[in-house]
Amino acid sequence: NHQHIERVDVGFAMAMAQMAMKTPAKRFAAAVVGDLHLSPKRMDLFHQGRKQLRDCLEQEKQAEGARTHVFQLGDLGAGDARPGTTQCFQLARHFMEGFETEWKLVTGNHDLEGFEDFDSDEANLIGWKEVFQQEHHWVEDIGPAVCIGLSTTRFREAEYSSHEVYVDEMQRKWFLEQLQVYKDRPVFVFTHAPPLGSGIKVLDELHVKNRCAWLNHSENPRQFIETVARHPQIKLWFSGHF
Repeated sequence: NHQHIERVDVGFAMAMAQMAMKTPAKRFAAAVVGDLHLSPKRMDLFHQGRKQLRDCLEQEKQAEGARTHVFQLGDLGAGDARPGTTQCFQLARHFMEGFETEWKLVTGNHDLEGFEDFDSDEANLIGWKEVFQQEHHWVEDIGPAVCIGLSTTRFREAEYSSHEVYVDEMQRKWFLEQLQVYKDRPVFVFTHAPPLGSGIKVLDELHVKNRCAWLNHSENPRQFIETVARHPQIKLWFSGHF
């Protein structure tokens, strides 16, 4: 959509956070990149934004010996990139490799709308995993903290809005298991949409009306903030979807 593309062009559509935390053993710096909506026609702008982030990370690496990482929160392609298709995934992989550091992604709602290439949500997700060579849910130990990524898994099969960011039961159980494993470590969580109750002030009115503003909006959306309340080791939760 035109409004979303323009937002990407002007601001690189990123929720940028730099985590540079000292421990006796190591230092870590990361960039968290929100909805990309890469447009093949305007890649020069995306390359400029990527260079700015890469330079910041390289500065931390050179000055402090920091390990660096990029986390991307889903929604990879704009309309002209054919979002959700293998072509779009390949474009995004090439872009992410240009950061020249470690990186991880989660899926966004638009990443599963590849109707041209896939006839089911399951096949679409498999196609995503094959291109990016990673699971859609993951744990990344960065030293000072443990990062956990959760992804949406349905689009065609959604009961209400196809754009609802839905974390399935398997991932939810797995998430609780990881929180038990890492109960004594700071945890950072990465999802495409925010959890209900997170206090985020900027929400798309259309998302609210269409029941796709928060994680699992149509099915017990409070469960995630309740999980946060029960697990004080969750220190940061990053999301995009705006």
